[in-house]
Amino acid sequence: MKKISINKNDDVAAVVDKMLYEPDPEIVLVVPKHSKLKETPRNFNLLKREAEAAGRKVSVESVDDEVLTLAEASGLFNEHPFFNGPARSISDIVPGAHGGESGNRSRIIPKQNGPKVTLNVRREIGEEEKTQEAEDKFFTTKSRNNTTEEAWEDKEEQEEEVPSEDDWELQERKERKIKSRIKWLVVFATVIVLVGGGAWITGAYFSKANITISFKQTEWQYASVITASKNIPKVDLISKSIPAEVFHDKRNLTQLFPATGRSVVSQKASGKIKIVNAYSSEKQTLVATTRFSTPDGKIFRLDSQVLVPGAQIKDGKIIPASTEALVTADRAGAEYNIGPTPKLTIPGFKGTPKYDGFYGQIETTFSGGFVGEKAVPTEADIKSAEERMTEILKTGLESNILSEQIKDYKVLEGSSSFKVNKMTVKKETNDSGAFSVFGEAEVELIGFKESTLDELLKGLAGADLLASGTEYESSFRSLEKNYSEIRPNYEKGELKFNLSAKGTLAAAFDKDVFKSELTGKTIEEAEDFIQGLPGLASGRVGVWPVWLSNLPGNSDRINILSD
Repeated sequence: MKKISINKNDDVAAVVDKMLYEPDPEIVLVVPKHSKLKETPRNFNLLKREAEAAGRKVSVESVDDEVLTLAEASGLFNEHPFFNGPARSISDIVPGAHGGESGNRSRIIPKQNGPKVTLNVRREIGEEEKTQEAEDKFFTTKSRNNTTEEAWEDKEEQEEEVPSEDDWELQERKERKIKSRIKWLVVFATVIVLVGGGAWITGAYFSKANITISFKQTEWQYASVITASKNIPKVDLISKSIPAEVFHDKRNLTQLFPATGRSVVSQKASGKIKIVNAYSSEKQTLVATTRFSTPDGKIFRLDSQVLVPGAQIKDGKIIPASTEALVTADRAGAEYNIGPTPKLTIPGFKGTPKYDGFYGQIETTFSGGFVGEKAVPTEADIKSAEERMTEILKTGLESNILSEQIKDYKVLEGSSSFKVNKMTVKKETNDSGAFSVFGEAEVELIGFKESTLDELLKGLAGADLLASGTEYESSFRSLEKNYSEIRPNYEKGELKFNLSAKGTLAAAFDKDVFKSELTGKTIEEAEDFIQGLPGLASGRVGVWPVWLSNLPGNSDRINILSD
């Protein structure tokens, strides 16, 4: 089966010429929209007549419904290329190479099962119709078997005047076909709208863009002595100095440790008393070892000198004043482990007015009084306890500073100082056989913010690049730093150290600013913008869906990949 394309300006004579020139007995005429063939139904009647006379099986294919209707009315098989049945196998497509020729022509046309004939037809460019004389001459040469054109037209008029049953069936078939085509056109249009709407929604709300950017990179190395000082307010490229802070903390602690030794001991009870002045507004000094006596005669002595504040006199009445002090039993023994006692007299004031005006009070139970064998700390116990107390103090101080005060600072190993100010061991053990150790220590260190050091290195590297001819601002893509020879000076509040650094530099690039500037731009605009970036090595823009011509209007859907 041969498929022949018809030009829209081909008249019926040109179409018959192409049809008869083709030796294939089965022919499909592809008729375009606005073809001259649909100017009159006679053209399709003539096509059918000449096809039958030449022994050709001819069908019409067109997207023009009017062409299909006229072809069907003339009895020619016709079909729409999209909506009619399954596609048929076509051997090839013959372009309408001869349909555009004008003027006189003479061609020998091979005719199946018949002799060759000579065709002479006069046509003018742009004429609306051929003369009846040329048409009669043409069809006479096509084996009309001496049937005149007038007789043929009379026959057509008679057939039109008396419609047959087949004509009515043909008309119904035509109407059904037209309705079917309309239905499929509606379906096709709906699909187009849905697909187009879906494509628009996808592009508007689900589009995304991936932008890959690579910059030229420069390797850089540096080694020098850096100074971090509390006396420097900002980074100084000339002196290679950065700001620093000095941190200090102090604390004390009492900790119990087990005693492993045994010994016969004689221990005195001790505790705290409150000394009351209900005598006068004058202060009273009590020297160490001043005695206080319980109602049953047990004596306790002051561990150290105490100054008792004066009482207040209000409206002629004395309002007592008081202070606290440590006392120790005068003798060893558990009987001095007494509980709260409302009044202890001072034997030294006996026989004077102060005897009743000054007195002591025990508010908590005394302890430690003992005579017999009990646990005592050995020298090894004491040494181990002091070492452990030092470790506890150091860990507590450093933990407090590092976690609270200097969490944003860089502290180099060797830049801190820890010192124990006091360590007191009380060898008396309690009822559980433990002795106590009191310790006091302080820590001091110098730290700096690593960002200030990076700023210093960036400035030094930028100066090197500028000297080499690079004019744009650069930043580190990678940076390694090694510290050595840490030398703190706490009195001056400064820290010196040796620094060796190496890194990779490239043009400074802010992804967030870059994305905001690209939002909504066309792909061409984005590519031009990227090409203008300083220090650019390469760049690529990709969008999804692929049919989009603009980047997303939402910067969150733009992904920037850069080195």
